[in-house]
Amino acid sequence: MSLSRFLCVVAIATLAACAKNPQPSSTTAQVGTVAGAWSGSFQPKMAQSSAVAPTNSQRTYGTATVTPMGGDITHSQVRIEINTTENATVQALAWAIYPGRCGSSAALAAPVINPSGLPRIDLRNGAGQLTTEVEITMSKASNYHINMFRETPSADASRIIACANLRPN
Repeated sequence: MSLSRFLCVVAIATLAACAKNPQPSSTTAQVGTVAGAWSGSFQPKMAQSSAVAPTNSQRTYGTATVTPMGGDITHSQVRIEINTTENATVQALAWAIYPGRCGSSAALAAPVINPSGLPRIDLRNGAGQLTTEVEITMSKASNYHINMFRETPSADASRIIACANLRPN
């Protein structure tokens, strides 16, 4: 077989393999693989005041779980239950999943899922819950957390009212 014929056969085989195995969509957060669910408990973020010591002006507690859906490790269900003493004028909370542990300041600039596309958690009498589906793949070798924001997500750490470190179950 001539070299040009061999190269033509290799090119056709490569194209056929690519057609059978499409590349992941650019909207999918690719961070590894997971065998099971992740969970965490929200703890209030200490609000900073002009005084020397931090103050805790509100209390926000709750739970979060991220569970892969069926055999598809790129789709997960997120369930959040939250209770807060946040100001009564706050009617909804924003949230997002970030790399690292709670308090990772660099993580705010690089969310695992863009928070602007996530549904808000509506509050009634200081309580709210949300169940939604997201495209995400989480690696057991990495750390993740969920930040809870007043109404709109922002890279401003002062808008974070609570955080939950996620652990694989």
